[in-house]
Amino acid sequence: MSWTASQLKTTTHYTDIRVFARQCEYKEEILDRELVTESYKAIQEWGKWLVTVESAVCAGLWPKLGGTPRPPDTLYLGWMMFIGSIVTTVILLGLVSFFIQRAHLNAEQDTKSVRIFVVIQFVFFLGGLICFGTRVFSLWFGA
Repeated sequence: MSWTASQLKTTTHYTDIRVFARQCEYKEEILDRELVTESYKAIQEWGKWLVTVESAVCAGLWPKLGGTPRPPDTLYLGWMMFIGSIVTTVILLGLVSFFIQRAHLNAEQDTKSVRIFVVIQFVFFLGGLICFGTRVFSLWFGA
């Protein structure tokens, strides 16, 4: 038995399927919002931890950077990279708090912005690690 489109629309089965599909879309949308909000919260926690560690490193290096004789440029560059990462992370933390409040409005564009800031943050962080790593390497191997 084949059904025509008009017969399908009049059946309760078709109506039930449409209602079920709408409910599924609504539940999926809520789940997406919850996942976006949870990912933003994870980024916030990571950012807070990263700022704490980088601030401790920068504070510990400050007496060495301000003293005489002048330390190598890699320490200055690493310190500046960590400061750049801290500034980027602080901006990101402010934006994430704002994005969590409006997660349902413009999540796709917000996610792109967060990704850009996370990439910038990690470039600064990894640059600082590389600078400090080269300094430690040169100390250990007397280069």
